[in-house]
Amino acid sequence: MRPDGADVREVGEVIDLTTAYHSPARGRMLARTARSWYANVAIFNAREVLVEAGFSSAWKQILEALRLRHSPRIIWRFFSFLILWLRIMGSRLERWMRSKLNTLVQSQASK
Repeated sequence: MRPDGADVREVGEVIDLTTAYHSPARGRMLARTARSWYANVAIFNAREVLVEAGFSSAWKQILEALRLRHSPRIIWRFFSFLILWLRIMGSRLERWMRSKLNTLVQSQASK
């Protein structure tokens, strides 16, 4: 997965090209299934990118996944992603506050 979400965009283009080779009804059905499956994969990978690389790269993946398919299941996974991001930010804030508190306690103890 590329950090800018271009791979998700390209998969969407490939799915559109593939539907041209099938009858209209079958093409729509295959496209819907493929878009849903790959949007799930993109959001799953965005969660990993969030932990490893940061929010901006993961956010690009999420936006491309939502452009690919915006079904209720994908929306639910999007909210799950936001909850993970909030947990990560809360953990960082807690570490920062503890370090500041420890610094304050150490400076008070040395006086």
